[in-house]
Amino acid sequence: SVVDPFVALAYSIDFLGHDDHLVLGQLEEREYATLLPLAGYLDGVAINQPEAVRKHMKTAPQDVLMGLESPLVGLLTGHTPGVGGVRGAIPKALDTLSMFDMVIFGHDTQESHRRLGAALGMHETYMPLVSVPPHVQAMADALRDVPVLEVALENDLIVYHCLQQATEAA
Repeated sequence: SVVDPFVALAYSIDFLGHDDHLVLGQLEEREYATLLPLAGYLDGVAINQPEAVRKHMKTAPQDVLMGLESPLVGLLTGHTPGVGGVRGAIPKALDTLSMFDMVIFGHDTQESHRRLGAALGMHETYMPLVSVPPHVQAMADALRDVPVLEVALENDLIVYHCLQQATEAA
């Protein structure tokens, strides 16, 4: 599914607050390596306090921000995580998404999972009930107006906006 880039970042930050063994078991090695600078930078910051994280992220160094560069665009274009910041990658990312029969938006997961289940011939009770946890949404909301994060996530924000526009037009 495709979620708001700030929600995706909030999930990553929330994930870093978990036990290291859980984090290592859930991430691929390259994803883990990409998040290491962020984890180090947030060491000692109360991750469960969105305003504390927001304040700290305003002065994030370039190596931390590079690891956050448009992960969705990077994934869709086959780049290493954290290398989605090339503006020319946006058309390729949109082209890749256009090949999918269905794109599930994070804000519409319940209905999208229901439709996906129906398309697969599965009863809706077998489809997961997914929603953004309130603490993750609070983190996303707190990070939304941090200029350095807007720049780091810019390509993902553009792609997400294009998808929203296409969905509304359909």
